[in-house]
Amino acid sequence: MDWVMFSSIRPRDLVRQVSMSEKARCKSLIHVNRMIEHFNQVAAWVKNYVLFRDKPKHRAIMLEKMMRIGRKLREMNNYNALGAIIAGIKSSCVQRLAATRELISPQVGKDYARLELLMGSSKSHAAYRLAWENTSTERIPYLPLHLRDLASAEQGSSTYLGASERGRVNWKKFEIMGEVVSREMPIRELVLDVKLEKDEEILYERSIQLEPSPGTAGASEKFKQFFKR
Repeated sequence: MDWVMFSSIRPRDLVRQVSMSEKARCKSLIHVNRMIEHFNQVAAWVKNYVLFRDKPKHRAIMLEKMMRIGRKLREMNNYNALGAIIAGIKSSCVQRLAATRELISPQVGKDYARLELLMGSSKSHAAYRLAWENTSTERIPYLPLHLRDLASAEQGSSTYLGASERGRVNWKKFEIMGEVVSREMPIRELVLDVKLEKDEEILYERSIQLEPSPGTAGASEKFKQFFKR
């Protein structure tokens, strides 16, 4: 399935995303918002497609497939989608499926562990930042992290020098934000138009139903009913 679509986001839109108080009035932010929504969509896609399988062996097959997709995304330097895949796999409703994880191929599991290490938050995402800087070909950034960097730069100093908006503009602040944006290549947007369950309570309930914790009764059919609509 070809779920990688390319679209440009202007650098100024990233700055506006973290600095504007009334984002709804800025139509150009639609591309940034769509990419954020796509990240959440991919993470939900992973959770849904794993939890929809009733048997552990079938869930393990799907989980391995997601891990292999993660490897392919890494080879394509699509760090944003890779981060979304990992977010789905590390979600509480999937992470707790011990019986499923026991059936994962050691080789696939070991390779996936490297991906988690790459995208891990240790030392302020040092592994990812190093990989990003050393990627010379086309690449898609891990948007949540870059937006967080921009937000930190935006909140770290005032927009104006002085006590009011009548003061001089603090251009140093915008230089710092510009440096953050300039480290990113043109971003390519991902779109996946699939009906997915995004309610975390329903997803976790489905997880409990598949692999009950000690003393936990079976859950309802809410999850399957969602796909019958």
